[in-house]
Amino acid sequence: MQEGIEEFLKACSKKFCPECGAPIVDTRASPGRRRTFCSEKCRWAFDKRKKRKELKKMKEDFKNEDTRVTSDSRTGSEASSL
Repeated sequence: MQEGIEEFLKACSKKFCPECGAPIVDTRASPGRRRTFCSEKCRWAFDKRKKRKELKKMKEDFKNEDTRVTSDSRTGSEASSL
């Protein structure tokens, strides 16, 4: 029973790759920044997906801003936001 608990605690203390879910084995002997991804491939894939998501949001925001109508305080008429 004790061995099962120890294994569970070891597994919980491990860090997992946010891209693929694999456990991250930190092989560095010196202190410093800890690894976040299991490989460069996962880091690149995560970054690429994140940038695509941000670009998509920016495009949607621009599209919404482009169709928004605001009033012109100087003339009192409605004008496009462009």
